Amino acid sequence: MEAVSFLSRFAGRPEAYAPWLLHWTPGNLHRDFGGSVRLYLNSDRADVTDRLLEGDRATTQVVLADVMTQIISASLRQNDFERVAVEADPCSIAGRAAHWIGLAFPDQDIAAVRSMIDLRPSTFHAGILAAADIVSLDDSA
Repeated sequence: MEAVSFLSRFAGRPEAYAPWLLHWTPGNLHRDFGGSVRLYLNSDRADVTDRLLEGDRATTQVVLADVMTQIISASLRQNDFERVAVEADPCSIAGRAAHWIGLAFPDQDIAAVRSMIDLRPSTFHAGILAAADIVSLDDSA
């Protein structure tokens, strides 16, 4: 996680006004999560970054849910994700995505979660948002 001025870094681009931006490249889900995923916080939006850095529960939950949603959604778009997830190192992008899917959608297989994105998107997003609170609470313990 890194705080930067989006107005400077992304001048003239739509993301200049976003409160945060997840930087990663979907594709090789075997890559190490910590070395492949970076969350940029917009230092021009102190209203958001201050709450996040202070550990505000709701802000942390929303930001983490966005990270989880982006990574889970991109992972599920890969046809071979079921196989990749089974073989994945827990510290890889695929391993983290599979773990989050298990938290958000216990007892549901990958195909069911994948279809939920199209058929019940509100349930998909709510499941991840709820799981993000569990994850952020576990991390603070």
